Amino acid sequence: AVLRDCAKVRHEIPYLPTWCVMKIVGGVLWRVGCTGGDAKTVALILPGFCEGTNETAFLALAFHDAGYRVDSLDRMGWNTMSLRRMVRRGIQRMRALRDAKARVVIVAHSKGAVCAKALAAFFPETVSGIVLLGAPLRGSRLADVFGRIPFLSRGLDLTDLMTTSPFLLALARRKPRCPVYVVNAIGDGLASTDRCRLTGVRRVRMRNTRGHLALLFSPEARKKLRAIAHHLRRPGR
Repeated sequence: AVLRDCAKVRHEIPYLPTWCVMKIVGGVLWRVGCTGGDAKTVALILPGFCEGTNETAFLALAFHDAGYRVDSLDRMGWNTMSLRRMVRRGIQRMRALRDAKARVVIVAHSKGAVCAKALAAFFPETVSGIVLLGAPLRGSRLADVFGRIPFLSRGLDLTDLMTTSPFLLALARRKPRCPVYVVNAIGDGLASTDRCRLTGVRRVRMRNTRGHLALLFSPEARKKLRAIAHHLRRPGR
């Protein structure tokens, strides 16, 4: 199973140049294209491992175009922090949004999706929906491998993404009460479909989007996200 996941990593190669460009210019898209919006309807964008706010600009634009005010965690950098530290920072941000009486939809990629599910369970009165893209909700087999090799994991905290992580297993027992959308790409070796299992959710499967990083950038993914964003804004949602 690990070898199959490693073989699928080749699907990420075509998107690496886009990822590098967005690392540099994604902040401009946030500042120019994601200003304004309804202050009481917020889309909180959470990046994945080794991603910052810049790489999630297209996710933010999809929800901003639907009328949301987009928000993120401050100073994420490369997001190599542990999952439990990311959850703590998310709790601080959610408390501020709760105090502002905002209605929050959390949109998250990869490791951020695991954090999003936990925040939805912690703040059921504030979170009205979560959108999980490439979510390793049961951990990542690649994290199991690389997390045990010191020279590969130096400076990277992968322990909370291992399939045997007690913290991850504790989060898995918390069930959100809001609508949950799980978005999966084809041939995702970093968060394969069997790692994304969650009962009682709306599954969105890509037909032409192949690879983990593709969920951040592909036109098909953006189209699906815009449809989800409008659906979650309907009265009564």
